[in-house]
Amino acid sequence: KTFNSSYSTTPALLLAPAPLLAKQWKKQFDVDHNLVVGLAFSSVPVLGFLAYRAPPPSLVRKLYALATVLLASVVPYSALLMLPITQQLQQKARTLTSAALTDVDAEVGVSQEDSVHQLVDRWAIRNLGRSALIGLSALVAAWAATE
Repeated sequence: KTFNSSYSTTPALLLAPAPLLAKQWKKQFDVDHNLVVGLAFSSVPVLGFLAYRAPPPSLVRKLYALATVLLASVVPYSALLMLPITQQLQQKARTLTSAALTDVDAEVGVSQEDSVHQLVDRWAIRNLGRSALIGLSALVAAWAATE
C-alpha cells in the first residue's frame, strides 16, 4: 500500500490542477495514514515478541530483532524526512480549498519548488524510502520464519 501510493497513484494525481491535486493528496494521505500507522504499531510488537521468544544466540532472534528495528524506524524516518513536506501539503490543501478544483492558475506567483506538484513529487519520493524500510523488514522477517 505504501509503495503503491508513490509508484502508481502519485503519477496519476500529478496530472491534476493544483487545487484538485491538493485535495486528492490530502484524501489519500488521511486514509493511508490511519491504515499504515495501525499496521505498523500492531506489527512492531509482534516482531519484537518473536525475537524475544527465539533462542538467545540464534540467527532467528537476530533476524526478528532486525525486522523489528527496520519496521520501527519508519516512525523517525517519517517524522524527520516526511513531516515537513506533509505539513506544507496540508497547508496547501487548506489554502486552496476556496479555489475552483480546475483552476490551473491557482498557484500563479508561487515558486516551482513550493508548488503543490513539486511538494507531492518530493513526498512520493521520500515515501518510496519508507516503502523500502517496510519491505526490507518483511523480507528479513520472512527469512527468520524459514530458518
